[in-house]
Formats: sequence, structure tokens, C-alpha cells
Amino acid sequence: MQSWLDAPTGNFGWLLKTDEALAYMTFRFDSRENITASNRPTLTVTYLAPGTSAIHSQGCIGSGGLPLRLDLQGAPVGGGSLQFVCSQGQPGALAANLLSVGFDATGTQLYPACRAFLPLSQAVTHNVFVLDGAGAGITMFPLPPGIGPVFVAIQSAALDPALAAGFVLSNAALAVVQ
Repeated sequence: MQSWLDAPTGNFGWLLKTDEALAYMTFRFDSRENITASNRPTLTVTYLAPGTSAIHSQGCIGSGGLPLRLDLQGAPVGGGSLQFVCSQGQPGALAANLLSVGFDATGTQLYPACRAFLPLSQAVTHNVFVLDGAGAGITMFPLPPGIGPVFVAIQSAALDPALAAGFVLSNAALAVVQ
């Protein structure tokens, strides 16, 4: 966005994209001149500054009735490391942390109340681990010095054979490594 201010000739606007798979669905956008103030458009920009992280959404509900949860600990700064803390999974289940430089805030619905926030074609497996007796696991993610700023999205997956799908996904964790 700063580049649009620095070089306004490169500002070609915004693209509004919808899911065209749903028949007979339309959207309407009013202008700022609409008489009803609540119908006027607003723009909210959400971003992460370099060296920060955030948690997005909720994970899939597992057979234990709780969503698989992923938290980040540590500062996303080159030369340091992040801890991926996975919890609320099935004790003894095989799990993996998936990484991507892509992110879809809406997510792709895999089954009811379960979304993949990482583009599946871009996700790579960082590591595989076994959840402990409490359904939790902590893994380290070393950050090379001199990296960044680079965006990374993380989502954990864990086997849950009691579910029809056989697995659950966590919420997404986002970081901009500095």
C-alpha cells in the first residue's frame, strides 16, 4: 500500500472476488453518498508488522468435543526460534505442522466446521510428532539469521480416527519473520 502512495500511477484499484459456484447469488455495494450511513462502504485493513504473529479462527472440532488448537510462542525474529504449541487433540495421535507462504482467511471447507486456511497446493510439512497423553505437543521452528521480512502461515493436522474424515485441522497461526 505504501507503494501506491509513493507511485500513484501504479495504483490500479482493488479486485472484489466472489465464489461464482453458487447460482443466483448477487452482491450490492452502495456508495459513500447513500442516505443511510450504515449502508455506506467501509474498508478495514488488517495486517501484521514484521516481527509479529497472530492467531486466526478456530480449529476443527475433534472427537473429544474440542477444537484442535495451535499457538505460537516466541518472537518471529531471524536467529531465534518459534515454538508451535498444539493442544486439545487426541492423546497419542500422530500430528504434523504444515507451513505455507500463502494464506486464505476464509479457508476451504473440508467438512462441516473444518477449514483449511493454507492453500493445499502450497503447504509443506514442517515436522511430524506424536501428541502426548494430554493431547498436546510442542515443536521448535528455528529461524535463520538474516531472513525476512517473510510471511509464513502455519496450521496443524492430527489424526482422529473416531471422526468420519479421520483427521482434524487446527486454527491458523500467522507470523511475519523479521
